[in-house]
Amino acid sequence: MQRGFEQIPIAVRILRELKFMRLLRGHDNIVEIRDLLVPARPTSYNDIFAVLKLMPTDLGHVLRSNATLSDTHVLFFMYQLLRGLHYLHSAGVFHRDIKPSNILLNKECELRICDFGLARVSWDNEPDMVIWTDYVATRWYRAPELIATHVSPYSTAIDIWSVGCIFAELLGKGRPMFPGASGYEQLRLIMNVLGTPSAPTLAKVASDRVRNHFQSLPPQARQPLENLFPSADPNALSLLSKLLAFDPADRPTALEALAHPYFEDFYEPGAEATAAPIPREEFAFENRRLNAAQMRRLILEEAAQYHPELARELTRDAARGFSTGRFCRTSGSFGSGWGGGGDRGDRGDRGDRGDRGDRGDRGDRDVGGNGGGYDQLSEAEAFARGVRSVERGISERRTTSLPKEKMARVAKQYTSSRAYHADAPESSLAAPDWTQGSGSGMTGVADGPVRAAAAMTAATAEWFGTDEMAVDAA
Repeated sequence: MQRGFEQIPIAVRILRELKFMRLLRGHDNIVEIRDLLVPARPTSYNDIFAVLKLMPTDLGHVLRSNATLSDTHVLFFMYQLLRGLHYLHSAGVFHRDIKPSNILLNKECELRICDFGLARVSWDNEPDMVIWTDYVATRWYRAPELIATHVSPYSTAIDIWSVGCIFAELLGKGRPMFPGASGYEQLRLIMNVLGTPSAPTLAKVASDRVRNHFQSLPPQARQPLENLFPSADPNALSLLSKLLAFDPADRPTALEALAHPYFEDFYEPGAEATAAPIPREEFAFENRRLNAAQMRRLILEEAAQYHPELARELTRDAARGFSTGRFCRTSGSFGSGWGGGGDRGDRGDRGDRGDRGDRGDRGDRDVGGNGGGYDQLSEAEAFARGVRSVERGISERRTTSLPKEKMARVAKQYTSSRAYHADAPESSLAAPDWTQGSGSGMTGVADGPVRAAAAMTAATAEWFGTDEMAVDAA
């Protein structure tokens, strides 16, 4: 998060996403957060760093590349996407921004849904309304009921429509299904494929202007999907037609979609995990007017979910407010999982960090062996410069939010990967041969269907980088 506290809505979105990632941990197809690093100055920090399992690329990148996806790739991606979506929906969570760039992938073709900044929870027996702004980036994957009116009751069907658009893009070799430049053009493109909505469906459109616009257009017949995707599996087209139903009431749930014959080799009835209900109090902050100091405190409390010592410190300090020196001393021990020793007993001279007059330029500080690093002041700009230095092939830098030994290892892996890609022939991006290896296709792997592709996907490694730990500047 870069200067997020200058705009409170951005800080609120970041906190919302951090909470969703924590509350939805544990599913194979949801982005995995491993840590939230403790800032050194709890009353004035501007950056927060989340540690995630590294997923080196996303589906949007793969679709834009020259890589060829086999039918098995498409099947496996769709299966995982719907599994993750079912887990979200079982918790009452609507993602609301499902698109290729929010679907992360690794070289084993494992898939994880990310970016919960627009997600919302719908608690039982509570009507919910959503106000949608018109931003182009996700219009192509937006359900027609959200285009037809800016204020609309919504359900999990909005995510299902987005999944259908992605499915069509996969079947179309990267060609977006409905690339509209405006809301009205988007609806026109949808009608070109799905035909004119029925009268009962149009009656559900809340906007008189949009409804009149539909009725003013010449009637259009539904276009057979076989004409658009002549080489697609009939079961794939059958599922696609259900996902892209104009009326949200006609779309299947994620679990119903998983039970479609298209997934008969993967789906096991009753085996899909469900999430625990989201506690209402977790998002009580969204109903309050908060300032920057309060948002810093709330994000620090979120970091305490990963650091029991910080949680106890916050509890003790609640009555007297923040104590910068105390938090700085404790934050070092929380970082011990990152690097070397974590024990700061021999560094008592650093305990009081209020006086920095004799410290000079912090950019010259050697952070190697500092017990796991992020106890120093770190600005987002410095982090960005470090990332750029890695991209240029520099193995380490003097100032880093990672311990030096970690930064050097990440840089070495990155430069090795770049050298490999520079020498790799263009043909290395060809579709992997799923028939090689065990000879049994994607089924029959001991860990079950979700892991079934792992032994078969070595040839897809060229799409991705190294599968280590990622540090995300939220």
